[in-house]
Amino acid sequence: MRNAGLIADPLFVGATRPPMRWGVTYAALVFNLVVVMEAFLATRNLLTLFLCVPIHSVCALLCARDARFFALIRTQGYAQHMEHLQEPCQGVIRWAGGDARREP
Repeated sequence: MRNAGLIADPLFVGATRPPMRWGVTYAALVFNLVVVMEAFLATRNLLTLFLCVPIHSVCALLCARDARFFALIRTQGYAQHMEHLQEPCQGVIRWAGGDARREP
């Protein structure tokens, strides 16, 4: 049984995908670069630079599952940060005995 009123509109996914390089998004590349460079600067060992291979592999697996994985993580973190910033603004602040106290 088909619904005659339902119209399917195909979406060209190539136009909506984030820009990628070597199978990962640019955000994943920057994350990989920062982690490896910080590890290299902390240890001063050139072998630490090979740490980029497993990090890139994990990022590639995450991007293969969903190309917008790092954008979604960033959006979720931003939303939680905004909730944390708005929390102190809830309730009423009253001055009692020279001290400010928040009442719900």
